[in-house]
Amino acid sequence: MKMTTKTKKTPKTADKAKTHKVGAAKKAIGAIKPSGQGKDTKEKAVQIYCLIDTRNAAIRYIGKANDAAARFKSHMSETRRKTPLYCWIAKLRTDGLVPAMRVMAECAQSNWQEFERAAIARARAEGVRLLNIADGGDQPYCSISVRAANGKVTAQRRVETPFKRRVYEAKHKLGILLRQGYVGESARAKMRAAAIKRPDLFGAWATL
Repeated sequence: MKMTTKTKKTPKTADKAKTHKVGAAKKAIGAIKPSGQGKDTKEKAVQIYCLIDTRNAAIRYIGKANDAAARFKSHMSETRRKTPLYCWIAKLRTDGLVPAMRVMAECAQSNWQEFERAAIARARAEGVRLLNIADGGDQPYCSISVRAANGKVTAQRRVETPFKRRVYEAKHKLGILLRQGYVGESARAKMRAAAIKRPDLFGAWATL
């Protein structure tokens, strides 16, 4: 009888497998420039970004932002919505983790929809398991007036109670201190812990 032995995966082999997965993910989104022109320097650049699962380097979501850093903070602060994306982020939080963000491309305001649709389509064609519900672009469509109304509601919620007002004011002051470099690592660690415990209030601190 022929005997077979099962080889144990060494850390070096595991690292190669992870590197291969990252390489495949990059290939899936690497050439997303569709027909038409790229970024127009006369227009404000729009960023096409992806959110990555830090446990396995898998791309899980592709989106658009005028300011990727601000958009990431918005993702981390959202707790009300129960879409696949936010359920995934909530699951990461239970494990003490947050996703990583990477800007894939920059394009113009006039054609970002085409770039985003192309990035999502290419990733799906390469087998990337995206959590996007729509195909990109303006889907689902939300008018400027609706966005403005949503913004006003969000601003009102920030200060709707004395407690929330104090939190908002404290976060504003801490934001200034962070930008000026006055917040040490021990304080940052406490802020990251607060982000995991209360993402609805401190989610933007998750990656400090």
